[in-house]
Amino acid sequence: MNRSSLAFDIFYSCRITLQQIVGFAQGQHQELMAQQEQLLQAHDRLASNSKSMLEAQVSLFHNLIKP
Repeated sequence: MNRSSLAFDIFYSCRITLQQIVGFAQGQHQELMAQQEQLLQAHDRLASNSKSMLEAQVSLFHNLIKP
């Protein structure tokens, strides 16, 4: 094996490894984006539920203080 063949083998091996790393990173990015979307949806539900609970409490309070 000569130097240029060895250099090519090293380059090719590094390229394959880099492609694998990029593929892994892209998968992680997609998973993170999906989890972020789930978190945003949970946040929106929590905010909506909190608003509904507050409205119900205010209504109850108004009914309690009516003469």
